[in-house]
Amino acid sequence: MSIDHFIYVDKKKIYHRMICTEIIEQLRREGTAKWSGHSVYVMQGGIEYLNSYQDPAHAAADFEEWRRQPLENIRLTLDGVEQPGGRLSLTEEEIRKYFAEQEAQGNLDSFDTEEAE
Repeated sequence: MSIDHFIYVDKKKIYHRMICTEIIEQLRREGTAKWSGHSVYVMQGGIEYLNSYQDPAHAAADFEEWRRQPLENIRLTLDGVEQPGGRLSLTEEEIRKYFAEQEAQGNLDSFDTEEAE
């Protein structure tokens, strides 16, 4: 696993994108990073994301929402223990609908829509 994007989600449900150098600097400064035992790992379009949450209920809610999207992999960890479940199988129609919605919202910068179809 080689994480491309680290995201820390605070109690106010604000998503803070972090880069490795920020995490390393925080480790040096504080002796620990702001990571918790609650996380959602996502691989979508060959890009790996690790979302770390202060609130386990928020992690579980994002997991349930995101596993209904076309992903290569998704995992939920609560209190350091990986939870059962993963990505849901989607029909071709559901995948097309997802990408049509993303295109309508202008969110397809990181996706190859021809490959998705």
